[in-house]
Amino acid sequence: MSGDECVPANQCGCTYEGKYYQHGQVFYPDALCQKECACNGTVQCKQSSCGLYEKCEMKNYVRSCQPLGKGVCSIYGDPHYNTFDNTTYDFQGTCTYVAAEGCHLSGTRLTDFTVAVENEKWYRMSDNPKVSVAKLVAVEVYGTIVILRRNEAGMVWVCH
Repeated sequence: MSGDECVPANQCGCTYEGKYYQHGQVFYPDALCQKECACNGTVQCKQSSCGLYEKCEMKNYVRSCQPLGKGVCSIYGDPHYNTFDNTTYDFQGTCTYVAAEGCHLSGTRLTDFTVAVENEKWYRMSDNPKVSVAKLVAVEVYGTIVILRRNEAGMVWVCH
């Protein structure tokens, strides 16, 4: 049994300090995330600590190291770039640019990623060849690339 579900014996969960954990679940039993435990038939624990840009907190009823915050940037229009520090730039280049990428991730649990934007000239509303728009946006994370194309609304390309 795993919780209230019948499963093969090698998929059974674990009980640790009176709490039940699913098979494969990683958990932090102390309030400072100084001990990381994993349930793989038996509970195995090791010393741990949250990374430089993380804090120990409860999320979905499970304590874990969570990012200190989130960053938001956006690209819109012809194109306007709003950066993580909320600065806006209007940039009319027609190349492929890295809009955002992970950096200084060593020693953290944060996942590396890249967001690239390919711009092209846009004549639709203007005869001004200096105006450009985003032709596509490519997001690479976890070894997968997801591509959004301007002229293909509602569709994404996924490359492994």
